[in-house]
Amino acid sequence: NTYTFNPSFNIDNNWRVFGSIASGFKAPSIFQVYDVFSGNKDLKPETSTNYEMGIQQLHEKISSRIVYFHREINNGIDYDYNHFRYFNFVKQTVNGFELEVRANPVSQLTISFNYTLLTGEEQTQSRKNFTDTVYNYLLRRPKNSMNLNAGYQITNSLFISISAKSVSSRFDIGGYQKGDVLLDKYLLLNAYAEYKCRRNVKFFADLQNITGKKYFDIRGFNAAPFLINGGISFQL
Repeated sequence: NTYTFNPSFNIDNNWRVFGSIASGFKAPSIFQVYDVFSGNKDLKPETSTNYEMGIQQLHEKISSRIVYFHREINNGIDYDYNHFRYFNFVKQTVNGFELEVRANPVSQLTISFNYTLLTGEEQTQSRKNFTDTVYNYLLRRPKNSMNLNAGYQITNSLFISISAKSVSSRFDIGGYQKGDVLLDKYLLLNAYAEYKCRRNVKFFADLQNITGKKYFDIRGFNAAPFLINGGISFQL
């Protein structure tokens, strides 16, 4: 069984405060329990409790949302890189802050921005040896991440947008009985354009990672290089 409680209060037509308390439940998969090599028949279900509170404002030209959240995970299911089997770690605690802003300074221009600050602590088995330890970071999850997007409707037919994504450094698994590896921060720039020559025909072009930044979301696996995607869209 799980539960959720989501109260909110409208201060006036433009301001609202809200919060939530919710629980979660995740049973181990059949593979995690019964796989011949890595399965563990003693796995317990993963449970979590989430707390959230924030404030939101809505206006004609600008809207924003600020949220603080706290999450506690018990008996989390993870993979043991020393024994090569699934296991339950002791506990994970996550704290975070999110800011979202959307603005329309003029009718043709839309700007959106979001920022996330994430901190965490995990009590689990060391990835270097067989003793329990405490990690004050979360694997593959950056402490700071930001997204910025600006779109402009130049004419009724032509629309363009540019976007940027910034991700701070974060740790990933270093290998068998090795320390975790720090992955570099990165910044990605993207652009998009579309042109409607008729009501049901649209030409578009999408450019990803314009600067050709080489980065890793997972150690050892290259992420997307500079990509151009274009085409024609028909609506019948």
